[in-house]
Formats: sequence, C-alpha cells, structure tokens
Amino acid sequence: MTRRVALQKVVDCGGQIAKSFTKDTHYLVMGLQDYSRFADGKESSKTKAAKQYIQDGHSVEIIDEDTFLRML
Repeated sequence: MTRRVALQKVVDCGGQIAKSFTKDTHYLVMGLQDYSRFADGKESSKTKAAKQYIQDGHSVEIIDEDTFLRML
C-alpha cells in the first residue's frame, strides 16, 4: 500500500499522524523493503532516532507493515 493509503487508514481508525518523528511518536511503520534494510544494519535517520528514543525509555515501537495491518 502507498504511504498515503496507510496514513488514511490510521486517521480512519482515530489515530493521529505526523510527518516528523519525535519522542511522542508511538509507532514507526516500516515497509517491507525498509524493514529488510534495517535488519541488514542500513538504518535511516528515523530508525536511528527510534532506537535512541527506545534506549531513552520512550514508548516507541518499530513495526513492519504486516504488524501495522494486523493492528488496524
């Protein structure tokens, strides 16, 4: 699914979306391609930030697209 469709699904379920990643973000959803790159150690700035926030004790979760779809 496209990012736009995914964002709309979140809104339709009553969730809030943001273009930027902050310590108040609850989930970072990664598409299949992004998630496989992450697993290989090729992290984006968002995944690096998420990992740092997790280390700092914030309730951020990095999830893949399948998990995102199950949560909907």
